[in-house]
Amino acid sequence: MKSDLDSDIESCLAYAVLRDPDNWIGGPSTQHLQEFWMGAFLRRDYVGPRIPDGRIFGVLNEPAFNKQFVDATRRPQLTIRWATAIAMTDLSLSAGFNKLKDAAFDWHRQYGLTMVEPSGESAVDTEGQFWESFANRPALFMGNDTGWTLYCFLNGMKKGGDWLGLHSMPQLDEIVTGIARRSERAYGSPFAAFRVYNAKGLLEWVGLPSPESAN
Repeated sequence: MKSDLDSDIESCLAYAVLRDPDNWIGGPSTQHLQEFWMGAFLRRDYVGPRIPDGRIFGVLNEPAFNKQFVDATRRPQLTIRWATAIAMTDLSLSAGFNKLKDAAFDWHRQYGLTMVEPSGESAVDTEGQFWESFANRPALFMGNDTGWTLYCFLNGMKKGGDWLGLHSMPQLDEIVTGIARRSERAYGSPFAAFRVYNAKGLLEWVGLPSPESAN
């Protein structure tokens, strides 16, 4: 019989990615994990249901959990998160990712997870308004504007959001499908274009931002 802690672990998106990064983000990268679950978080905020943050982040959003990685940089005053801290302390991406995975599961099993309900209301912007804002300044939402960052972010919104059982975002589906189809035609795989182009170039493939938004 599964314990309550085991059930919490099984229901957490971040832990699913930690266990199988190749399937979700193309390989073990703490930065790409962070971008992935930010995509899932934004979809949650735009469409609901108002599921607890813990089902998305697990313990990865806990300040006390984050502190151990910042302290390891020997600059505890830095206002950074575990993704940047691990990148500073571990030359090997896979070693850093595995360190995060082991620490997350150990922390969760020791302290559990507080499933705090999200506060406030869902975003009031339409989906179209969101994508126009996103396409004009993708780095504002993702941290940078590389093509693979976009892949992880969109995968978090689409694949991660579906895993969480979130309501659909029709334009998201069109964007993901549109880029993947054109990538398949041009390069033989639905993800290759994300390795070649930056985020703005890929979003232009699906008509973002629209000409009207520039006026």
